[in-house]
Amino acid sequence: MIWWLCVLGMAFFASYLFATTTNVSEAFTTGHGWTYTQTSCNGTCSSGDVADGNPTPGVFAKVVGRNKSTAGYFSKSFTWQGLGVPSGDNVSTVDGQWDDKAIQTAVACTSSSTMGMQIFDSTNTSSVMASTLEPNIDVSGNTSAWTNHNPTGAIAVNAGSQASSTTVTLRFNINPASGNNASAACELRGDNYKLTIISSTPSGRNRVVVIARNWSEP
Repeated sequence: MIWWLCVLGMAFFASYLFATTTNVSEAFTTGHGWTYTQTSCNGTCSSGDVADGNPTPGVFAKVVGRNKSTAGYFSKSFTWQGLGVPSGDNVSTVDGQWDDKAIQTAVACTSSSTMGMQIFDSTNTSSVMASTLEPNIDVSGNTSAWTNHNPTGAIAVNAGSQASSTTVTLRFNINPASGNNASAACELRGDNYKLTIISSTPSGRNRVVVIARNWSEP
């Protein structure tokens, strides 16, 4: 019994040794290469880079008009390895966070002003995550200063999308909505799109047997 407990303990320790944490941060500096996709607009809508950030610069989406809204996202494709994951690793979980600030005129921004994060496949059509990385949340109240958000914890990566060579599409959702005033305008600004990626090397798991075999019951 003691021998098996030792084997189990060493197996857990060996697995832990081969886990890697990769921290990614997109600061949207000049030439960042993220592109904006607009999915809806029922007012006067605009988007792009902005000379404001945490620190500068950042990206934004804006809508002008009474009770108007626009939805869309900035995106860019990478392999997990291109994001810094070691070659040959399998990605198990990802956690996300971002910074934002709301700029408003008259009665704006409403609680329908949301931001969030997603990770899709190479064709930008299906999520590679077990659930949304960071679901869209109301950011309308963040008008006085840049605010950091990390509303959920780490999310599992779907089987088939875990290899370090897998190409994924990072999405940064920005959806401003204005209030009931003829002069209303709502602009949402975003910066510091961050990921914490946990991965492991499959070869590390094979070494558990080598470590455990040295243990014997006294």
